[in-house]
Amino acid sequence: MEYASTALAAVCDIGTRLEWLYGNKFRNIRSIIVIGAESIRHLSEEQLFKLDCFHMINSYVIKKEDDYFCGLRADHFVVEEGFSEDVNDVVYLITANHKGNRAMTMIEMGL
Repeated sequence: MEYASTALAAVCDIGTRLEWLYGNKFRNIRSIIVIGAESIRHLSEEQLFKLDCFHMINSYVIKKEDDYFCGLRADHFVVEEGFSEDVNDVVYLITANHKGNRAMTMIEMGL
């Protein structure tokens, strides 16, 4: 998958990129929060379908000190960047565990 957007290329830091996508701050890049800081046990059938269609290509770890990131609270956040069998967008899956509660946020990014 190629990132053709100049605005996206300017935000090369994955943490900043995801915060901008989560906050819908890009002008020419569409972002949809498919799963918004939900525990896996609370996912709907549609959200589980989206999760099952996701395939990771790259992964990153973002470290913060007991802070929030894309709606999740933790010290460490795992970011999976990939694609979906369901849509033609770049997809990010962010997971974290805070005090025994594993939760995730999934963002679809369309150019």
